[in-house]
Amino acid sequence: QSKRISSIYINRDTFIMPKVRVHTPSSYIYLIRFAVMRVINFWGFDVLSVDLDAIVLKNLSALFDKYGDEDIVGSVGHYPFDLNKKWGLTLCMGAVLIRATPHTELIWD
Repeated sequence: QSKRISSIYINRDTFIMPKVRVHTPSSYIYLIRFAVMRVINFWGFDVLSVDLDAIVLKNLSALFDKYGDEDIVGSVGHYPFDLNKKWGLTLCMGAVLIRATPHTELIWD
């Protein structure tokens, strides 16, 4: 039996807490994006997220299958710069796979 998600609707104005401050209006998109990804992982689904401006030239499944035991597969990023400086790296969200595993549950928390 196949699992399916038909649709998820989120109203930005009621979803984000009023006291949450963001750097730019586009930061709301990232907050919602991460929240939706977390919910989908919680439901037991792996999440493949690709930016709309990313042009996929090869089969991403073949690439991600090379890293079958990894919980998160993506590339190293540099933004946000303050977190990159603190942690030494960040995750580029242009194309990322986040598998629904006990380890990713810990990361979300």
